[in-house]
Amino acid sequence: MTLPSHAPAIAVDKLQATLSRVITTMLGIGLDETNLFPPGQRTTQPVCLPTTLFSAVRFYGSWRGYCMVCCEPEVAKELTRRFLGLRAGSTDGMQNEVRDCMGEVANIVGGNVKTLLPKGVDHTVPEFGTAMAPRGDLVITAVFNCTAGPLWISLLKDPEIP
Repeated sequence: MTLPSHAPAIAVDKLQATLSRVITTMLGIGLDETNLFPPGQRTTQPVCLPTTLFSAVRFYGSWRGYCMVCCEPEVAKELTRRFLGLRAGSTDGMQNEVRDCMGEVANIVGGNVKTLLPKGVDHTVPEFGTAMAPRGDLVITAVFNCTAGPLWISLLKDPEIP
Protein backbone atom coordinates (compact mmCIF):
# COMPACT_ATOMS: atom_id res chain seq x y z
CA MET A 1 0.00 0.00 0.00
CA THR A 2 1.33 3.43 -0.93
CA LEU A 3 0.22 6.34 1.22
CA PRO A 4 0.21 9.95 -0.02
CA SER A 5 3.55 11.76 0.26
CA HIS A 6 2.19 13.91 3.13
CA ALA A 7 1.25 10.86 5.18
CA PRO A 8 3.20 9.65 8.18
CA ALA A 9 4.29 6.05 7.83
CA ILE A 10 1.32 4.41 9.53
CA ALA A 11 0.17 0.97 8.51
CA VAL A 12 -3.41 -0.28 8.60
CA ASP A 13 -2.34 -3.18 10.82
CA LYS A 14 -0.99 -0.74 13.44
CA LEU A 15 -4.25 1.22 13.39
CA GLN A 16 -6.21 -2.02 13.64
CA ALA A 17 -4.09 -3.16 16.58
CA THR A 18 -4.58 0.19 18.32
CA LEU A 19 -8.37 0.17 17.93
CA SER A 20 -8.60 -3.51 18.79
CA ARG A 21 -6.61 -3.00 21.98
CA VAL A 22 -8.76 -0.05 23.09
CA ILE A 23 -12.13 -1.60 22.27
CA THR A 24 -11.41 -5.08 23.60
CA THR A 25 -9.58 -3.95 26.74
CA MET A 26 -11.61 -0.91 27.72
CA LEU A 27 -15.06 -2.02 26.62
CA GLY A 28 -14.87 -5.79 26.41
CA ILE A 29 -16.18 -5.83 22.84
CA GLY A 30 -14.54 -8.22 20.42
CA LEU A 31 -13.50 -7.14 16.95
CA ASP A 32 -13.75 -9.33 13.90
CA GLU A 33 -10.27 -10.40 12.82
CA THR A 34 -10.97 -9.09 9.34
CA ASN A 35 -10.71 -5.38 8.70
CA LEU A 36 -13.69 -4.45 6.50
CA PHE A 37 -11.23 -2.60 4.28
CA PRO A 38 -8.46 -5.19 3.92
CA PRO A 39 -4.83 -4.10 4.28
CA GLY A 40 -3.68 -2.55 1.02
CA GLN A 41 -7.09 -1.04 0.26
CA ARG A 42 -8.10 2.44 1.38
CA THR A 43 -11.27 4.43 1.14
CA THR A 44 -11.22 7.80 -0.60
CA GLN A 45 -12.79 9.67 2.33
CA PRO A 46 -13.82 9.14 5.93
CA VAL A 47 -16.99 7.10 6.21
CA CYS A 48 -19.43 9.58 7.74
CA LEU A 49 -23.10 9.22 6.95
CA PRO A 50 -25.70 11.79 8.08
CA THR A 51 -26.63 9.59 11.05
CA THR A 52 -23.07 8.74 12.06
CA LEU A 53 -21.78 9.85 15.43
CA PHE A 54 -18.16 10.86 15.69
CA SER A 55 -15.68 11.91 18.29
CA ALA A 56 -12.40 13.39 17.19
CA VAL A 57 -9.19 14.70 18.66
CA ARG A 58 -7.11 17.30 16.83
CA PHE A 59 -3.36 16.79 16.63
CA TYR A 60 -1.05 19.78 16.74
CA GLY A 61 2.68 20.42 16.91
CA SER A 62 5.08 18.82 14.44
CA TRP A 63 2.13 17.09 12.69
CA ARG A 64 -1.41 18.47 12.46
CA GLY A 65 -4.64 16.69 11.71
CA TYR A 66 -7.46 14.68 13.27
CA CYS A 67 -8.17 11.21 14.52
CA MET A 68 -11.88 10.40 14.22
CA VAL A 69 -13.77 7.49 15.77
CA CYS A 70 -17.15 7.00 14.08
CA CYS A 71 -20.13 4.69 14.47
CA GLU A 72 -23.90 4.59 14.19
CA PRO A 73 -25.95 5.68 17.26
CA GLU A 74 -26.85 2.09 18.21
CA VAL A 75 -23.18 1.12 18.27
CA ALA A 76 -22.38 4.19 20.40
CA LYS A 77 -25.13 3.17 22.83
CA GLU A 78 -23.70 -0.34 23.05
CA LEU A 79 -20.20 1.04 23.66
CA THR A 80 -21.61 3.30 26.39
CA ARG A 81 -23.60 0.50 27.99
CA ARG A 82 -20.51 -1.67 28.20
CA PHE A 83 -18.29 1.22 29.33
CA LEU A 84 -20.66 2.00 32.20
CA GLY A 85 -21.51 -1.63 32.97
CA LEU A 86 -25.24 -1.17 32.30
CA ARG A 87 -27.79 -3.73 31.16
CA ALA A 88 -29.08 -3.84 27.57
CA GLY A 89 -31.51 -1.06 26.66
CA SER A 90 -30.50 1.09 29.63
CA THR A 91 -28.80 3.78 27.56
CA ASP A 92 -32.05 5.29 26.24
CA GLY A 93 -32.14 9.00 27.08
CA MET A 94 -28.45 9.03 28.03
CA GLN A 95 -27.10 11.38 25.36
CA ASN A 96 -24.54 12.96 27.71
CA GLU A 97 -23.18 9.57 28.68
CA VAL A 98 -22.93 8.52 25.02
CA ARG A 99 -21.06 11.77 24.25
CA ASP A 100 -18.69 11.19 27.19
CA CYS A 101 -18.04 7.57 26.23
CA MET A 102 -17.37 8.41 22.58
CA GLY A 103 -15.06 11.20 23.72
CA GLU A 104 -13.15 8.87 26.00
CA VAL A 105 -12.76 6.30 23.22
CA ALA A 106 -11.47 9.02 20.83
CA ASN A 107 -9.14 10.34 23.52
CA ILE A 108 -7.64 6.92 24.18
CA VAL A 109 -7.45 5.93 20.50
CA GLY A 110 -6.00 9.36 19.64
CA GLY A 111 -3.42 9.03 22.40
CA ASN A 112 -2.38 5.65 21.04
CA VAL A 113 -2.30 6.92 17.43
CA LYS A 114 -0.18 9.87 18.62
CA THR A 115 2.57 7.38 19.46
CA LEU A 116 2.63 6.42 15.76
CA LEU A 117 3.08 10.06 14.65
CA PRO A 118 6.30 12.10 14.56
CA LYS A 119 7.73 13.35 17.86
CA GLY A 120 6.44 16.70 19.06
CA VAL A 121 2.73 15.98 18.49
CA ASP A 122 0.02 16.48 21.10
CA HIS A 123 -3.78 16.41 20.89
CA THR A 124 -6.80 18.34 22.09
CA VAL A 125 -9.73 17.16 24.14
CA PRO A 126 -12.28 15.33 21.96
CA GLU A 127 -15.11 17.00 20.11
CA PHE A 128 -18.35 15.13 19.48
CA GLY A 129 -21.10 15.41 16.89
CA THR A 130 -22.80 13.86 13.90
CA ALA A 131 -21.49 13.46 10.35
CA MET A 132 -18.27 15.48 10.71
CA ALA A 133 -17.22 16.96 7.40
CA PRO A 134 -13.61 16.03 6.61
CA ARG A 135 -11.23 18.71 7.85
CA GLY A 136 -8.13 17.59 6.06
CA ASP A 137 -6.53 15.23 3.64
CA LEU A 138 -7.36 11.61 4.34
CA VAL A 139 -4.33 9.63 5.38
CA ILE A 140 -6.16 6.38 6.06
CA THR A 141 -9.51 4.97 7.17
CA ALA A 142 -9.76 1.57 8.78
CA VAL A 143 -13.19 0.06 9.36
CA PHE A 144 -13.85 -2.77 11.79
CA ASN A 145 -16.75 -5.10 12.35
CA CYS A 146 -17.15 -5.31 16.12
CA THR A 147 -19.85 -7.30 17.88
CA ALA A 148 -21.92 -4.12 18.34
CA GLY A 149 -21.71 -3.14 14.65
CA PRO A 150 -19.31 -1.30 12.35
CA LEU A 151 -16.80 1.06 13.93
CA TRP A 152 -14.17 3.02 12.05
CA ILE A 153 -11.18 5.24 12.62
CA SER A 154 -9.95 7.88 10.21
CA LEU A 155 -6.72 9.83 10.30
CA LEU A 156 -6.72 13.14 8.44
CA LYS A 157 -3.84 15.58 7.95
CA ASP A 158 -4.34 19.34 7.99
CA PRO A 159 -3.93 20.28 4.30
CA GLU A 160 -2.52 23.74 5.11
CA ILE A 161 0.46 22.42 7.07
CA PRO A 162 3.45 21.13 5.07
